[in-house]
Parts: sequence; C-alpha cells; structure tokens
Amino acid sequence: MSGKLTRYGDVACLLQADDDRFCVAGPGDEARLEFAAAGLPPLPAGWTRAYVLRAFGYCKDADPFTATSDTIEPLPWRGMPAFPFAAGFTRPTRAAHDDYLREFQTRQAGEVEPRAVRP
Repeated sequence: MSGKLTRYGDVACLLQADDDRFCVAGPGDEARLEFAAAGLPPLPAGWTRAYVLRAFGYCKDADPFTATSDTIEPLPWRGMPAFPFAAGFTRPTRAAHDDYLREFQTRQAGEVEPRAVRP
C-alpha cells in the first residue's frame, strides 16, 4: 500500500480517545504501551492480574477486490457514508484534521503513485 503512515515516536495522544485521529501502522510496526500499576492494590497469594486492551480502529486489506486496496487513503471517519464513495464525494475538510495529517501522518509507505492495475 502506498500513502502516509504515522510517524515514529510518541503517539500516546492518538490512542487516548475514540476519535478520527488514528495511529496508522504498516507491516512490521509495533506499539509499546506502558502504564504505572504500582498504585493498584496487592493481590492475594497465588493470584495474577490480567489487563484488557480495548481498542477502536479499522483494518484495510490489500485484496485486489477491495476498493482503493493499493493506497492507505482514504482514512475512515465516524459518520462516513458507504464506501466506495459516490462519484464526486470527498471527505469534508476540517482544519483540525489537516493539522493531524501534517503532524502525524508523515512517513511515506510504498510507492508514491499507486501502480496501474494490469490485466
């Protein structure tokens, strides 16, 4: 897939709310989550503590029968209409979203231009 992935580094602010700001990861990427658990109450003898990660996100595959499967964009958003979009429809422009793209979606992945589909 070609397009922009999330820059390397601290992206905690992208993971703290269910919003339209995503950490867009590519093949081989990983995220490390750290938190302080020292303030939790002690466990009884023989018990272990388990943690559950609740995530909100999207997955896009590279299946040739998936619309725009060779590009990362368009990024999804809450309230988006059925995909693929009707002719002439584009994501509504918002300054906050443009700022997010400029700050976080900076790592080029794949080819700059999508490949033409070959018969």
